[in-house]
Amino acid sequence: MRICYLCSDLGIPLSGIKGASAHVRGFVRAVRSLGHDIVVVTSLENQHVGLDTPVFSIPQPELFEKFPIEGYPRILRALRHTCNNVMTEKTLLKIINNFQPELIYERYSPFAFAGSVVAKKMEIFHTLEVNSLLATEGKLYRKQALQEVSELFEQAAFKATSLIVTVSENLRELITKTGVLEKRVITVPNGVDESFFIPYDSSIRERFADKIVIGFVGSLKPWHGINILVDSFCEIAEHPVYHLLVVGDGPMRKHFNELEQKFPEQVTYTGGIGHEDIHKYIDAMDICVAPYPKLENFYFSPLKVYEYMARGKAVIASDIGQISKLIKHGETGWLVPAGDTSSLVKAIQALSSNQSLREKLGEKASEEVLNNHTWKHRVEYFLNAIKKERPKVKNCSAKEIMT
Repeated sequence: MRICYLCSDLGIPLSGIKGASAHVRGFVRAVRSLGHDIVVVTSLENQHVGLDTPVFSIPQPELFEKFPIEGYPRILRALRHTCNNVMTEKTLLKIINNFQPELIYERYSPFAFAGSVVAKKMEIFHTLEVNSLLATEGKLYRKQALQEVSELFEQAAFKATSLIVTVSENLRELITKTGVLEKRVITVPNGVDESFFIPYDSSIRERFADKIVIGFVGSLKPWHGINILVDSFCEIAEHPVYHLLVVGDGPMRKHFNELEQKFPEQVTYTGGIGHEDIHKYIDAMDICVAPYPKLENFYFSPLKVYEYMARGKAVIASDIGQISKLIKHGETGWLVPAGDTSSLVKAIQALSSNQSLREKLGEKASEEVLNNHTWKHRVEYFLNAIKKERPKVKNCSAKEIMT
C-alpha cells in the first residue's frame, strides 16, 4: 500500500524530542517495517531522522519572517498555521501527481484542513489522526489567538475527512458528540517503537547508587499532574533514600528548578532529552510515575506510560481514562485515584519497600507492551480496519519518485 503521511504542525519536527515527534517516527517506521510504501510531508526542515523513506518539507512564506513578532506571538502563530494550508495544498498536489498514494494519513494540526481538501479533490482516501481537541486546548491552556477561526477549521476538518482515528475511546466519544457519525471514528492508541526494547543501560543509574529513584518523563504541563508530583515528593523527601529524576521541559519547569534548590541532593531535573536517550534515564528509575489530575475529559493516550512499561519498570499511574484499561492493578502496574496526592505517596512508599514486587510488575508490564502495544501492532490494526473502505490505485513507488 502507498501512504502519504502528512504532519503540517509547525511545532512538531520529525527530529524533535517531544512525544509527538516520537509518535510520528514510530508510526512511519512501523509502516515501513510492514512492507508498505510511505512518503512523509512536514512543515519543518528535518535532517537525520532515520526513517528510510522520502521526506518532503512544506515551504514557509517569507512574509512571516518580516512580521513584527514582538508583542504579537500568539497572533503570528495562529496566522502561520492558517496560511500554512495554502502551502500544504500546493506541496501535496505535487507529490500526489507523482506518487499517487492510496491513502493520505494526516496528523491533525492547529488550523489545518488542507489534507482533506486535497484528498477530496484527488479522490484519495483520507484519515485524520486526532490526538487532542486542539481548539479546546488552545482556549483552555494557551490563550490562543483567532479562537473562533480555530474552532471553525476544526469542525471543517472533522467533517471533511473519510475517517477519524482517535488515540482513546474517551476522545472518540467527545468527537462523536460534535455530530460526527460513530462509524466514521475508530480508536488506535499510542504505542512503542520496537527499537525501544534494547538491553538495559546503567550509565545514568550509576549516578544514583543506593537511592530509590522516582522518575517522571514528559512535557511539564498542568494536565500532566506536575503539582501532584511536586507535593508528593515534598512529603517523602525527609527520607534521604528518595531521589526525584525529572526528564522533560515545559511551562512548569520552574517548579523543579525550585525543588532542586530546596533538595539539592535529592532532585535531578534534566530538561529536554533526545528521544534516542530516553531509555537510559528510564533505566535509572526504580518507580515511574504518571500522576494525572482528576480531569473531566481525560482523552489522552500517554506515550510515557507505554515507554515506562516497555523498559520493565514499576509504574504508578492515575486510574483514569485509557490508563485504567492499559494497566492491570497489581499485575502490570499500580493504579491510584487521579489527583490524590496521599494515595500516590502511599503507593511510592509501598513499592519502595518491596523490590520483588517492583521487579514482578516491571517484567509483566514489558511483556504486555511487547506482545500487544508496539507501533507495528497499531499500524496493522489500522490498515485492517480500513481495508474494505480505501480505493485501490496502482502507480509508482516512493523510491521511484525520488529518481
